[in-house]
Amino acid sequence: MPNRNEINDVLRKLEKDNPGFVDKLNDRSVNEIREIQSLLVGYRITNFFVKRDNETIPLADGTTKNIGGNRLIGFSYDMTLR
Repeated sequence: MPNRNEINDVLRKLEKDNPGFVDKLNDRSVNEIREIQSLLVGYRITNFFVKRDNETIPLADGTTKNIGGNRLIGFSYDMTLR
């Protein structure tokens, strides 16, 4: 089975080079990235989801404030045989 840490490193590098890029990825597009294809020999990624810190707090005027800063926490996905 492919190493999740290596796949996550590739995805984090893509996010660092182009902020917000990984949010646009879906199952099909994440499997088409060349660096990930070389790591996924015989497998494919399914149920891809980006986890971000979107913690909010209510303010006195009734609005909310994002205190999480929309930071990238990690990725959630499954690897299945092709």
